[in-house]
Amino acid sequence: NNVAIGLACAATLASLVAMAVTYRQRKKRAFQFAQVEFVFLLLLGLVLVSVAALLAVLPPTHASCISIVWLLNVGYTLELVPLVVKIAAINRLMHAALRMKRIKLSRNFLLGVVALFMGVVGIYLTVWTVMDPPTKTGSYSLTNEVTEDGSTVVEVTYYCESGSEWWSIVSVGIQTLLLLAASILAFLTRKMRGDVNETNTISFLIYWNFVCILLRVILIMLGGSIDVAILSRSLSIILSIDSMATILIYFIPKFIGKDTQRNTSLNTTRAGLQNTDG
Repeated sequence: NNVAIGLACAATLASLVAMAVTYRQRKKRAFQFAQVEFVFLLLLGLVLVSVAALLAVLPPTHASCISIVWLLNVGYTLELVPLVVKIAAINRLMHAALRMKRIKLSRNFLLGVVALFMGVVGIYLTVWTVMDPPTKTGSYSLTNEVTEDGSTVVEVTYYCESGSEWWSIVSVGIQTLLLLAASILAFLTRKMRGDVNETNTISFLIYWNFVCILLRVILIMLGGSIDVAILSRSLSIILSIDSMATILIYFIPKFIGKDTQRNTSLNTTRAGLQNTDG
């Protein structure tokens, strides 16, 4: 439990520090080329997921149970949807280049797609909260301890649970489908130059997120066979490691990379793709 709390605190602190450093270096070429708006959406999602990881391992309350659901789903939406939108835009640009065509991708359109997904998730979470909100529930088990009057000691473990498990299954399923689509797009763009549109970094990050979502699916499948406390701690550890790994994969190289001038050909490429994503 202490390990899970420590990792959650470290993930939250790392996300906040990454957000502060990104804001300080927002004019750096690496962040300008990656689109600062998408970078901050990703960072905000990491902060929300990290806070959810911390709440998941603390003693639950009715308020924290609802907060975990909202933080987790909104956080992963902010984290995953921009990645899917970016890799889809890169894939579209690549295929247009192969056909010797020039296209323009509006930044407002790409941000609108993210906003649309956020609206759908918000409606789903509102219905979930109103109809079947997750509440503090107790799991009781007999122990071998006996009191002085001969009574058997009963141990209770509190956790968060809704009346139906399908709410969590649907939310994780949607995230899995998003990452599956992103993984396919990342595979299709694998031959694109690594220094253009940060394709390799985004692809690796998508593959990593897909592994973490599969671990969460496994936890849901094991929900009825292992202790609820172990489930909560395992979920918290997965979320924390996911957030810290995302910072390590995507942000650290940008923080420590030199802000060098691009060569002429790359400048020409960017000039032809103004107002595009990546």
